[in-house]
Amino acid sequence: MLMSLWRRGALDLESMVSFRRPLDEINDGLDDVRAGRGIRTIVDLR
Repeated sequence: MLMSLWRRGALDLESMVSFRRPLDEINDGLDDVRAGRGIRTIVDLR
């Protein structure tokens, strides 16, 4: 259901991402989430 909404453009997932961090900043990302500084943090594994 959620996937079909996203595919149709009815669900904006990008607006739900607060931070993008490289893998070496994963602890900072966890701190952000725990402190309530954002909705969601994405860790880039590249």
